[in-house]
Amino acid sequence: MARPDREVTRKGFRNTVAAVAAAVCLLILALPVGAFAEYRIKGSGNTVITTSCYWVQNNRLFLCEGGKPVALTEVMSIETGTFTALETEMNRDSVRRFVANMSWMQGRDLELKDRDVANLEMLAEVDELGKSPEKNHEFRSLKQACLKEVLSLRKAVAARQAAWATVRVPERPLVILGEIKSLQMLTWILSLDERRVYLETGDPTYRAYTIEHMRQSATFEPTFSRSLNKVIGDQKGSDQ
Repeated sequence: MARPDREVTRKGFRNTVAAVAAAVCLLILALPVGAFAEYRIKGSGNTVITTSCYWVQNNRLFLCEGGKPVALTEVMSIETGTFTALETEMNRDSVRRFVANMSWMQGRDLELKDRDVANLEMLAEVDELGKSPEKNHEFRSLKQACLKEVLSLRKAVAARQAAWATVRVPERPLVILGEIKSLQMLTWILSLDERRVYLETGDPTYRAYTIEHMRQSATFEPTFSRSLNKVIGDQKGSDQ
């Protein structure tokens, strides 16, 4: 049975994902598209761009009419004009699709999280075998297997981080969801890097670091789930 320090996020992560997934089942699953209406985008230097619709991706704001995207850091404010009935429904639909996509991506994170928890449990077995000199061959074999999985996980988590960073977001306020996930993945990667060093050097300091960074990574999940559930709640309210 895993010790408490390796029950990092499994149960809590599953519960939050399940709750969000249940709410998202009421929404439409599809790929996100741009937000619609008449927007006045104020940039640095008091520049103003008017557009019928836009989306945000990879820290850049894209106009549906085309042209050079604007760095999100250069956008001071976005003013929304009056929505027609059609534009209102199209906007709602884009947010529904975005939220459903968030839930799907969160589920992929859960699958990876299960692998990581299993690797932490394997790490505990390595530690135990290391206390028995007569089991040196078994210890070295398991340590190599654990290290191999750490390297594989590190690559997979980096891919998840890239996926969250490039999500197509239909409204600027929703960008925060991807930012939360990006920070979570960064902390997760730090934990895996420290785990690798521990397995390679045996320095117990890095073992403490890897557990602490996994704990920190887990703290981002409630924030993400609250933010996503608020979007779902706002969407339901606008549909009524």
